[in-house]
Amino acid sequence: MLIEKIINCSGCGQLLKLPNKNQVAVRQLQCPKCGKLLVVSFLEDDKRKTAEPEEEGTVCAPGGDTSKPCPYVEFEGKRYFLTRTTNVIGRWASASAADIQLQTRDMYMGRHHAVINRKTDETGNIVYTLSAKDAKNGLSVNGIKVGTDDEIKLLDGAIIEMGKSFIIYRTQ
Repeated sequence: MLIEKIINCSGCGQLLKLPNKNQVAVRQLQCPKCGKLLVVSFLEDDKRKTAEPEEEGTVCAPGGDTSKPCPYVEFEGKRYFLTRTTNVIGRWASASAADIQLQTRDMYMGRHHAVINRKTDETGNIVYTLSAKDAKNGLSVNGIKVGTDDEIKLLDGAIIEMGKSFIIYRTQ
């Protein structure tokens, strides 16, 4: 994780030097010059290439073929692998049936906030899509709101906002 990042505001071009004192993966801030809302990732680019399954026997693709990429979402430095065809993501709760339960105190994140589906597109490639499930307090990808009927194709490095929390979609 990066300690500091220097970026240009996409709204006005202002050069911004951003410290990462709390060692977070993603930070949301407002440009002091133009007021544009910015989402900044502090993950190093080479981290995408070194992701390894956390547990032995993790199934990354149907049929147990672990030689294929195993996409995951990252939240507060922890990886959650997308091992199912349908992956329900939400806030941890003892009564939650979500496949991926995030340990957070963000009460704006629902217990069944979003769904990431594994699909085959028209060309035969495997893609992952995001849709809202119980996202009463908002769901967005790279700052673009996801409506209740939307299904968004995810690309590596996509920043997903659930409630007031951020997760990052990664592929290997």
